[in-house]
Amino acid sequence: MGRLNIDVHATARARRGYYGMISHIDAMFGRLMDALSDSGVSENTLVIFASDHGDMMGERGMWFKKTLFEPAIHVPLIVGGLGIAQRRVATPVSLLDLLPTLVDVSGAPAGTICTPFNGQSLVPLLHGGSKHDPVMVEHLDGGTDAPRVMLRDGDLKLVLSRAYPTMLFNLSDDPFELNDLASDPAASNDMARLLAKAHEIWDLDALAIDKHANQTARTVVNTALQTGRPQVWDFTPGTLAQNSNYVRSGDKFPDVERRSYLPAKVRR
Repeated sequence: MGRLNIDVHATARARRGYYGMISHIDAMFGRLMDALSDSGVSENTLVIFASDHGDMMGERGMWFKKTLFEPAIHVPLIVGGLGIAQRRVATPVSLLDLLPTLVDVSGAPAGTICTPFNGQSLVPLLHGGSKHDPVMVEHLDGGTDAPRVMLRDGDLKLVLSRAYPTMLFNLSDDPFELNDLASDPAASNDMARLLAKAHEIWDLDALAIDKHANQTARTVVNTALQTGRPQVWDFTPGTLAQNSNYVRSGDKFPDVERRSYLPAKVRR
């Protein structure tokens, strides 16, 4: 399939569909909140609403999530209940913070999480605090050729990879990430500080080696499972195994997505 020329009308229709899905989720979430209230448990229930990723909806000509620009990594995070006052918190945080937050809210003693983890409790922010560690994001999924990482410290955002130019943005005055400050002498101190912090967290060369080894191992396993009598790579009980929307061995992800598409209405 070649490149498609997606004009402004197709972009508008796609975004209307996207916003429509958001409206539907909002309505369903409202029904859940009503059910909690009607059941009399809303006052002693912590409610967290989040998403796993965003999406590029035509920005920069992109129509996917596999990038570290803001539309693809920005997600909603709404926390309410248990006496938490309504406020908007501007401090950047991460989904990695949810585990320690839930442990903290539960009243479990320090040290309850006995395995290594990233993230920190959001409880101080929920009650008016402002201090939080820089936010980390990694892009390492299946077909990634070179790992990409992002470090967000306040309004400053560093994007780093061995295969792509380093980028630095100040999102307070450049929310659309159009002004790369990586080579700006005026931002050299911030650049050096964030680079040093990123290299403390990630060894990109070692990460690339681990990534390649993992991809190679999974390719070998998949090839073996498809040799002779084919075997699926996982176990799924019940009717889910026959679900046409579920990615099975031998499936290509775009093909699975297309099976779920609704018929398009062609406008003349």
